[in-house]
Amino acid sequence: MKKIIGGLVICGAVLVVSTTTVLAEEFKATTEGSVSFTTDKDKTGVITKPEEPGVVIVPEVDEGNKTVGDLRLQFVPSFKFGINELKVGEQLLNPTLIKYEQTVPAETGDKYIPHFIQVTDVRGKKQGWNLKVSSTTFKTSAGDELPYAKITFKQAKLSNDVYNATELADKVKTFADGGNTLDIPTEASQAALVMSTKTADATTDGTGTTIVLDDSYDKDKVYAATEKNAQVVLTKTNKDIPVIAETGQPEKVYKATITWTLTDAF
Repeated sequence: MKKIIGGLVICGAVLVVSTTTVLAEEFKATTEGSVSFTTDKDKTGVITKPEEPGVVIVPEVDEGNKTVGDLRLQFVPSFKFGINELKVGEQLLNPTLIKYEQTVPAETGDKYIPHFIQVTDVRGKKQGWNLKVSSTTFKTSAGDELPYAKITFKQAKLSNDVYNATELADKVKTFADGGNTLDIPTEASQAALVMSTKTADATTDGTGTTIVLDDSYDKDKVYAATEKNAQVVLTKTNKDIPVIAETGQPEKVYKATITWTLTDAF
């Protein structure tokens, strides 16, 4: 007696397996995805809060400056050292923090943040860049001068709105690498490196790179109007002799012009 069960033929004690393999037919066709890019029509961009790329801030007009273009200084700071009592010998002065408003997401009220520099690169080129800084000496409008006074950056914190810290460390270097400080030179034709790409083709294209001049910067901290940036120092040396205003007269304000130079080559 024979029984057929699911392709198994059973006959006595002998088991015979019978299988049939059916190959599926395949029909293939190829299509294409395509995309191209042009340079951004917006040559000004927006200033973003360091370490928070989705947050747009607007510093007060006298807090800094910017340039326009596909490679641009999105923001460079001014330094307000204020009115200080004249002491004997060397004096170390710190600037007040940058005052700004937050527009995206919108929040009311004035806010404050340590000094920072922001570079935007949307050139669409695999090309590096570098940023240097220089300064004139501090002078009054009448020509009184502090010939030895210099601004020094003590520490810094680097970030990017796309790359994490490890990725960015392979692309960008700053004056603070290795614990270095930066004295802004006041001698003619001299400039000091603030930050740059590490090689000529270490591109940061399509991103914003920010250096905060305070290595303890905390994006979640609420900074106060009365705080000063201890990592930026103006040194009035023993040799500098400031001129004091007469009683009842306006303070004699010493000003220096700080020049930030961003170039599109390593």
